[in-house]
Amino acid sequence: MRPNPSLNRESQRHATRPALQCRSAFSVARAWRHAVVSPLARTLGLTMQSDAEVLALVESAFSGNRKPEHFTNYLHCEECREHDELLRARDRSTLELRDVGNICWQPISFATGEGVAYYFPALARLALRAPDYEYGWYGDTLHIHLSASTKENRFYEFCSNAQRKVVAVLLHHLNITRADLPERLTSAEEFEKARRLWAQEEEWSGAA
Repeated sequence: MRPNPSLNRESQRHATRPALQCRSAFSVARAWRHAVVSPLARTLGLTMQSDAEVLALVESAFSGNRKPEHFTNYLHCEECREHDELLRARDRSTLELRDVGNICWQPISFATGEGVAYYFPALARLALRAPDYEYGWYGDTLHIHLSASTKENRFYEFCSNAQRKVVAVLLHHLNITRADLPERLTSAEEFEKARRLWAQEEEWSGAA
């Protein structure tokens, strides 16, 4: 099974994460996000929620998705087999950032829609954590998975309409509450575009 093609164009950007502490105190991108995101939330009439409330909403929406026997097309190649073995060896409570945080080695990119749905509460938990020195902020990586086009996004196709709306809520929450993270690499516009797609306010385009 082929990996998510949209990961390729993000790999170089994320590979610079260890140097993030060298940034100056002022960030033009961060200031722009702060100026754009809060007015956007007011315009959309979206209500702020706590991390715990949003995570509880995600857990409730995806709790019925059972752990599949296999997560990838494990017979396809060695990489597919390794990703499958890792995801089979973990569960929602034991999956950690070191398992899925390396943008160049992505089990989630190879997983079926069913497999991502099972792990989505764990992925939301990781995105709500503080950034990690080695892996950066997982919200950036999760955004890549969620912003793939329809043709590539097996998770989107697997989800029910209700689950898609919960994913949209999580994207909005991450966009608003993490607007000032120095480690954040994804713009407010990129997060908002993904939110609108998952909220089914826009049609998926042919490109990621």
